[in-house]
Amino acid sequence: MVNGVVRIPLLARPPEVEPSPNGADAAHAWRDYLVGSREQVLPTAIDAILQGNRDYNPLVLYGPQHVGKTHVALGLAQELQARWPQAAVAVVSGRTLPVEYASGAPSRRAERHRKAHRSADLLVAEDLDALRGKPSQAELVRMMDAVIARGGQVVATLREPPAAAGLHPALSSRLEAGLVLSLSVPELAVRTSLLAEGAARAGLEFAPAALQLLAQSLQGTVPELREALDHLIAFRRTSSANSTNRANQPIAVEEVRQTLAAVQRKRAVALHTLAASAARYFSLKGADLKSASRQRGVVNARAVAMYLARQYTDKSLEQIGRYFGNRDHTTVLHNCRQMARLLETDDDTR
Repeated sequence: MVNGVVRIPLLARPPEVEPSPNGADAAHAWRDYLVGSREQVLPTAIDAILQGNRDYNPLVLYGPQHVGKTHVALGLAQELQARWPQAAVAVVSGRTLPVEYASGAPSRRAERHRKAHRSADLLVAEDLDALRGKPSQAELVRMMDAVIARGGQVVATLREPPAAAGLHPALSSRLEAGLVLSLSVPELAVRTSLLAEGAARAGLEFAPAALQLLAQSLQGTVPELREALDHLIAFRRTSSANSTNRANQPIAVEEVRQTLAAVQRKRAVALHTLAASAARYFSLKGADLKSASRQRGVVNARAVAMYLARQYTDKSLEQIGRYFGNRDHTTVLHNCRQMARLLETDDDTR
């Protein structure tokens, strides 16, 4: 424990965090899950489960999107398999269960899944809010009962407490019988640790006052912290290309203020406005950026627009790809990384 923050070492990278468009590796420093004073029971429960203790069964994690529920659940699954390679782990989702176990004659595939799910040493059941009103809740109840009866562990995630999620009484009562923990946005001590570690992974450090300002100003989820940190790292790398002295200096308060202002502007910028500006700069039409054209000028303009969209809007890779002609998110990511490399090496691009 450092400054009231407890580290839970988990193998999983947070699945809700997209790879950084500017090439920063800050997110890799957040592979472990950090908890503050509000969630001190969680490390105890995780350690007990990994030791084979079933006192916390099921373990239920609830909270809003992007607070780490899936990160903890899947990280626990991977850590369990790393320690016990023979352990059988099954992962089910409330979004796919209604399809997989639809009414009617069960398919061979469904029967194989049913057998694997019920015989698992660890069953991870995610997004259970999606089961509201669905008959497949009964199948999940049978799964949980079978796993627990044979000495296995169940971990469940949902956005609301089981009693408030609108689930069938048979399912909610089983969830409430276990350890129900609320996960929330990181508190100040956790935000401070995450930001400092992310900067260190990128080879940077904060001046104490700058770190305090950034941690106090950002009170959102981990992806929002990472968004600000990625912007700060990109700004530092770009400006350092013109000043070797700055590259060796700690991140200053003024840089943090500029980053906070940029993040605020980003949330206010509309994607179509940015795309139209990029098209005008390259003497193109907005429709050209959405077209299938592979002409060099269009491809370059589109890559610039995608990079700027990641930097100055709050849109995801998938949303940006859909806007620019229904392109795959991997195409957007490739263009963003390519532009980030050019920003570091090419004066014209900067």
